[in-house]
Formats: sequence, C-alpha cells, structure tokens
Amino acid sequence: MLWVEPGGPSLTAWLPAGRLGSNDIIDFRMLFFIQNITEIWNSSMRSSIRSRTVELATADGLSTTAYVTEPATAGPHPAIVFGAEATGLNTFIRNVADRMAEAGYVTITPDYYRGAGPKDPENYTDFTDVFAAISDLDFRSATHDILSATDWLRDHPQVDAKKVAVWGYCTGGTLTMMAACLDRRLAAAILFYPSQARFEKLTGRRPSHPMDLVWNIACPTLLVCGDNDHVLPLDLVTEIQRRLSQWDIPHQVEIYAGAGHAFSCPSPTLYNAAAAAGSWRAAITFISTHLPAAKDARS
Repeated sequence: MLWVEPGGPSLTAWLPAGRLGSNDIIDFRMLFFIQNITEIWNSSMRSSIRSRTVELATADGLSTTAYVTEPATAGPHPAIVFGAEATGLNTFIRNVADRMAEAGYVTITPDYYRGAGPKDPENYTDFTDVFAAISDLDFRSATHDILSATDWLRDHPQVDAKKVAVWGYCTGGTLTMMAACLDRRLAAAILFYPSQARFEKLTGRRPSHPMDLVWNIACPTLLVCGDNDHVLPLDLVTEIQRRLSQWDIPHQVEIYAGAGHAFSCPSPTLYNAAAAAGSWRAAITFISTHLPAAKDARS
C-alpha cells in the first residue's frame, strides 16, 4: 500500500516560482502521478468510514459544531478527540481524523473557536488572522469544549468509554494538554508542539499555565516537538519532561532535529517532511499500543 503522511504540502506548494525547466517538468509529472494515486487512495479510504458534522453541547449551556468520523464497521471502538491547529477545522485535521477512522477509531474534532476562528482555515501563508483568533480565544471555554467532546464520545453507542484519548496540534495541543490534566479517565494523550505551555500572562481566559497542571495527568502521554521550535523552546520541553518524570506519569518525548513549530502542517515554510513522517509513525505506534483498534493505521 502507498503510505501517505496526512498533511504534507499539496502539489502546487512545491512548484518553482519562475519558469519550469525540463527537470522541473519531470518532477511535476512524478508529483502529479503521486497526487492522483493519493486521491484514489483517499477515495477508497473514505468509502470505509462515515463523516458528519454535529452540534456539540458545551459546558456553558451553548453549543459548537464538531467534525465526527466513524468506522463503517460495528463497535465498540476506541475513540479520539482531536484538537485542531490554531487555523481551526480544515483539510489537514479532517484528513488526520479520516485516517484514524479508517484505522478503527471514532473521532470528534470540535470547533473550539465556536465560529469565531480564522476566516480561511486553509491559509498557511498569512497568519495575521490566526494570531488575532488566538489572542481572542477563551482557553478556559475551549478546554471545556474538548472535555465536552470526550463526554460525547463516551456516550457514543459505538465507543468503548474506557478507551478515549486526546490528540492535538499547536493551540489544539495546548487544549488537549489541559484536557489531559483535568480528565483523569483518559486512556492516552498525544500532544504535537503545544503552543501555549506557558502563557505570557494569566487572565480570566487563561487561568493557569498548562504545564503547571501536568501533575494531574493520569494517562500515558506522548509529547512531540522540534528542536528548532521557538514557540515551544527546548527549555520548556525539558521542564515538562522533568515534571512528568517527577510525578511518575508514563510518557514519551519525541524531538525532531531541524524541525520548527507546526512541522506537520501543509505549509511550504513550516513543513518538515522527515519530522512529519517520523512523528506520524511515533503517534500511530503510541496510540496503537495504548488504544489498539481493529486495524493498524501504519499499513
């Protein structure tokens, strides 16, 4: 089977800005072939899952939308709550969720912005809107939305309520990190480069530094980051790892050389192919170990 790492840059991201030379045309044809094979594979994959958008009831009595994927086969299945990047729900996180549903997991990805996120979640070139959305985000409310999603999964008739995990990227990594600190029933946590392990300032919307809550994590935890990440620098990674060890929390830390922040996202300026591929394998091995499903997402 062709192995496809979800979230790699699209074909157009690799095209040269100027005139194509003969070698570029050869590369273009090869990339075009790979993209077509990928689209055929994705079409086949999606025939084995169900996807839908639901209204998720939130802790404050309101609601938000959430993207849900389910295996077509009968359960009970393990399940995952995904925390999307700061861009919000987009093709990248939907592809990750689809891939995990195909592997046998029920997933839910809530819109923790509640409709007030970046206008174009697919935009990985201009982050002005993303930074504004992060600045306005109520992290307390957003964390509660992740927790509401875990409760939604536990009530799902096709989910094994004892096998629910959280998995987040970037700001979604922060929110799933806080959810893991607050929900001691979780079976696993996968945290890709959480962007706000420590807030610049504590406020009503940022009531506690996430890394100050790790003492309460009760589940095996995987922390994924790059050694050139200026958002989650290595000194913070080292301190988080020290605290996890101090409190005897089962954990694994994967640090990828030369990778910066958000190295899995489909951005020509941020994407690091080696780190993205290696971290995907690490995450799949980790989730398969702690929440095995009927299929293996590595195949």
